[in-house]
Amino acid sequence: MLMYEERYRKIGLNLCYYRKRNKMTQLKLAEAAGISSTYLGRIERGECAGTALTVYWRLCDILEIRFQDLFK
Repeated sequence: MLMYEERYRKIGLNLCYYRKRNKMTQLKLAEAAGISSTYLGRIERGECAGTALTVYWRLCDILEIRFQDLFK
Protein backbone atom coordinates (compact mmCIF):
# COMPACT_ATOMS: atom_id res chain seq x y z
CA MET A 1 0.00 0.00 0.00
CA LEU A 2 2.92 2.35 0.65
CA MET A 3 3.75 2.39 -3.07
CA TYR A 4 0.29 3.74 -3.88
CA GLU A 5 0.42 6.36 -1.13
CA GLU A 6 3.60 7.75 -2.71
CA ARG A 7 1.88 7.93 -6.09
CA TYR A 8 -1.07 9.88 -4.70
CA ARG A 9 1.33 12.22 -2.93
CA LYS A 10 3.16 12.85 -6.20
CA ILE A 11 -0.12 13.54 -8.04
CA GLY A 12 -1.07 15.98 -5.28
CA LEU A 13 2.27 17.78 -5.46
CA ASN A 14 1.95 18.10 -9.23
CA LEU A 15 -1.60 19.40 -8.89
CA CYS A 16 -0.41 21.98 -6.36
CA TYR A 17 2.42 23.03 -8.69
CA TYR A 18 0.07 23.62 -11.63
CA ARG A 19 -2.46 25.42 -9.42
CA LYS A 20 0.22 27.83 -8.22
CA ARG A 21 1.61 28.21 -11.73
CA ASN A 22 -1.87 29.37 -12.76
CA LYS A 23 -1.90 31.79 -9.79
CA MET A 24 -4.97 30.15 -8.27
CA THR A 25 -5.76 29.68 -4.62
CA GLN A 26 -7.11 26.38 -3.36
CA LEU A 27 -10.43 28.09 -2.75
CA LYS A 28 -10.67 29.46 -6.30
CA LEU A 29 -9.76 26.12 -7.91
CA ALA A 30 -12.05 24.16 -5.61
CA GLU A 31 -15.00 26.44 -6.35
CA ALA A 32 -14.38 26.16 -10.09
CA ALA A 33 -14.26 22.36 -9.81
CA GLY A 34 -17.34 22.14 -7.59
CA ILE A 35 -15.52 20.63 -4.61
CA SER A 36 -14.63 21.99 -1.17
CA SER A 37 -11.27 23.62 -0.54
CA THR A 38 -10.77 21.13 2.31
CA TYR A 39 -11.17 18.26 -0.13
CA LEU A 40 -8.77 19.89 -2.61
CA GLY A 41 -6.23 20.32 0.19
CA ARG A 42 -6.50 16.63 1.00
CA ILE A 43 -6.02 15.75 -2.68
CA GLU A 44 -2.92 17.96 -2.86
CA ARG A 45 -1.49 16.25 0.23
CA GLY A 46 -2.12 12.82 -1.31
CA GLU A 47 -4.69 11.87 1.32
CA CYS A 48 -7.58 11.05 -1.01
CA ALA A 49 -6.84 7.70 -2.60
CA GLY A 50 -10.50 7.25 -3.56
CA THR A 51 -10.88 10.45 -5.57
CA ALA A 52 -12.97 9.91 -8.69
CA LEU A 53 -11.24 10.34 -12.02
CA THR A 54 -13.89 12.88 -13.02
CA VAL A 55 -12.61 15.19 -10.27
CA TYR A 56 -9.06 14.94 -11.63
CA TRP A 57 -10.30 15.55 -15.18
CA ARG A 58 -12.21 18.65 -14.05
CA LEU A 59 -9.15 19.99 -12.25
CA CYS A 60 -7.00 19.37 -15.34
CA ASP A 61 -9.51 21.13 -17.58
CA ILE A 62 -9.60 24.16 -15.30
CA LEU A 63 -5.80 24.30 -15.05
CA GLU A 64 -5.50 23.65 -18.81
CA ILE A 65 -3.16 20.71 -18.38
CA ARG A 66 -3.21 17.18 -19.70
CA PHE A 67 -4.31 14.41 -17.36
CA GLN A 68 -0.93 12.73 -17.76
CA ASP A 69 0.81 15.89 -16.48
CA LEU A 70 -0.29 14.89 -12.98
CA PHE A 71 1.86 11.76 -13.21
CA LYS A 72 5.18 13.37 -14.20
